[in-house]
Amino acid sequence: MSSAEARLYLCGQGVVWRDGARRGAAVAQGRVEFDLPWRWGTEDGAQQLEAVLDPILTSLVAAKVQVLLATDLVQWLALPWSPALVAARAARAQCRMRLLDLWGGARAASALCEPDETGFGRARSAACLELALCKLLIESCARHGKRLSALRPLAIDAWHAVRSQLDQAPHALAVVEPGVLSLFVWERRHPRFVATQPWQDDWQGPLELLWHRCRVRGLESLPLHVLSVPGVAVAPSGGGPGKRLRWPGADDLFAVPIRPGCWPEFSSEAPRVGGARALLLACGMAAAAWGGWAWWSANHEWAAARQALAQAQPQARARPVAAVGDDKPLRLRIDGVNRLIAQLNLPYAALMASLAPPQGLDVALREVTFRHGDGAGAIRLTVSSRSTHDMTAYYAHLLKQPQLRGVRLIKHELARGTTPPRLDFELEATWR
Repeated sequence: MSSAEARLYLCGQGVVWRDGARRGAAVAQGRVEFDLPWRWGTEDGAQQLEAVLDPILTSLVAAKVQVLLATDLVQWLALPWSPALVAARAARAQCRMRLLDLWGGARAASALCEPDETGFGRARSAACLELALCKLLIESCARHGKRLSALRPLAIDAWHAVRSQLDQAPHALAVVEPGVLSLFVWERRHPRFVATQPWQDDWQGPLELLWHRCRVRGLESLPLHVLSVPGVAVAPSGGGPGKRLRWPGADDLFAVPIRPGCWPEFSSEAPRVGGARALLLACGMAAAAWGGWAWWSANHEWAAARQALAQAQPQARARPVAAVGDDKPLRLRIDGVNRLIAQLNLPYAALMASLAPPQGLDVALREVTFRHGDGAGAIRLTVSSRSTHDMTAYYAHLLKQPQLRGVRLIKHELARGTTPPRLDFELEATWR
């Protein structure tokens, strides 16, 4: 531990603290317990914690503070193997989805989730901490001119400290802390949280119950080791399951060295962006800007196309010109112009809409012929259908159209040489 750093251990019973080493002076340390049973997440949990932390932080000389957390203050999750969860960001999103049922929407969305760095094809463990607890610790330190330099669970660092007492084979480790004991399984340097169990007067009974329950639920047969933190009464030798491990540094709780950069470590600060990441971030921002410009350009072209289409809609032409004089060639030309203008003034869009077969009918318009007269016109349709039902249904549809009068079926026959069979028919009507 650096001489400029103080260390705090936060558990459900209170806070154990030690100030940084001061030249020529004894190291100050102490323990402050909560007046009432404390549990984070309750209405007065934050107020209780601030009331305990304020006098401790006021008395500290060190400018930096390391905080060790009891295991039950961290939510441990197991993420099954999936190629989609290889990236840490996807794994954090999966953790927050799992936390919705445990913490609710707002607390889960802001949770600090740290998945471990496991190998390809293996399940991942994840440690999750409420952002509100992290911010409270950071703000409490800042109010007293301190900086929170590390925020980690004690159990993981304790395991790293006692690894020399263990063999390399997979094993189970029970960490006994004040008021709570936790069970982990360690395989190839890969920690996996199993369960936690509270205890009050004696932890041997709860440990036996927890170990038995986990074995019944399918936990593999592994050697069990038990590590109790200083301040917890050690069971007599041979009592209870598991082999007892020695805490490093005898009764010194803070003899466990902090392992910065190792999983899991919580921080509410945004991660620093290195050179390569900054380049990728700049490329991403440039791609987003280009995508925005492309969207604006496409939208502008679409609006221009709509305006051009609106201008291209058929508009009413001039009225037919009246015949002048008795000059026959001139009268024929005028009649031709009148017929052309009349044809241009036909309501083709509305007429074609009325001739379109309704949905659900297997009918196809093959040919439409118009003949224009004075004030009205004749129309002839050549149609094909798959059945007589579709033919009669289409005929009934035309009878309902207000633009058409005198709709009649003049011909129908079964087309030859077609597979499947096809029925061809012709209709005539007068339109206005």
